[in-house]
Amino acid sequence: MAEQVKDLSVTEVIEAWKAQIDDLPEEKRKQVEGGQAVTDTLLKILAEGNPISPQMMRDRIHLDSETTDKIFHQLHNGAGELDEDGNLVGLALSLKQTPHRFRVNSRDLYAWCSLDTFFLPGLLGETAEIESTCPVTNEPIRLTIGPDGIQSYDPPSTVLSIAVPGQSCSLPDFKGKHGVGAESEACRQMHFFRDKEAAATWVQDYPGVVIFTVQEAYRLAQENWLARRN
Repeated sequence: MAEQVKDLSVTEVIEAWKAQIDDLPEEKRKQVEGGQAVTDTLLKILAEGNPISPQMMRDRIHLDSETTDKIFHQLHNGAGELDEDGNLVGLALSLKQTPHRFRVNSRDLYAWCSLDTFFLPGLLGETAEIESTCPVTNEPIRLTIGPDGIQSYDPPSTVLSIAVPGQSCSLPDFKGKHGVGAESEACRQMHFFRDKEAAATWVQDYPGVVIFTVQEAYRLAQENWLARRN
């Protein structure tokens, strides 16, 4: 079972994450949900290993200039990770190095946080080999996750720290108020650990963060991100 902080159950943590979308005003929620298809396409283009310019977005997704400009305005305001030329280089999946290597089709990419590695394979429709490092023991953590679920992970005692909206983080209201990428308020609290004991040592300094097993993290990813696409 997940390590419970402030008496939170696994179901309550999942509901806290789902509420980030479900509790939005109806118009805003429909806008976010309507943009999921574009987001998924952008992720697939990023997985090819190249920055995405406005022109590439227009050409690859067949968007008009007004829509493209609106999307890049949102990205500039904190929804995505941009390079110095204003090209998109990160959107949960990143071309910039982070602690979480995400290898797809023999290409080394990166994930913003440990939790991202659980839903990205499903959104990409690809199997990913993930490698991270326990921040307490410095031991390597390796997982293989396919579009349909977890295939393997080592060590068998691997767990994750999971930030909880309203408890350990206040997720941005789609304006990037709390940073972007691996340094965002939520992502910098989500890591892989060799075992529950190592994680418990680390989370002492992060009130409201919970410890999840690999299976629980996948359940969160499935219910909050992947199921919304079905």
